Amino acid sequence: MDANVAEDVCYICRDNNDETSITLPCKHKYHKSCIEQSIKLISTECPYCRRYVNLQMVRSLITYTRCKGIIKSGVHKGEQCKCNAKHIYNGYCGRHKKKDNIDS
Repeated sequence: MDANVAEDVCYICRDNNDETSITLPCKHKYHKSCIEQSIKLISTECPYCRRYVNLQMVRSLITYTRCKGIIKSGVHKGEQCKCNAKHIYNGYCGRHKKKDNIDS
C-alpha cells in the first residue's frame, strides 16, 4: 500500500471510513455503497490497485443492518421493518427515512 494514502479514508469518496466500510482482499478499504457503485457503473477492478473485484464477492463482505423503523399499519403493525438499512439514512431504509434522520 502506498504510504501517501491514508488508510482511514475511503479511496473513492475520501471521507473517513466508518462502520459501513469494508476491506477488499487486496486490503483497500471503501464504504460499501462507494465500492458497489464503482463496480456496477465503472469497472470490476479495485479503483486503487486495479485488481479484479467480483460484485458478488463484495456483497458477501457486506453485513447489512436491519432498518430501525417500526411498521405503523397493516398486518405487520408494530413489527420492526425487515428492510436493509442504508447508512445515509442513519439506520433506516428508504421507506422509513425521515429528514431529521439524515446527516446534513
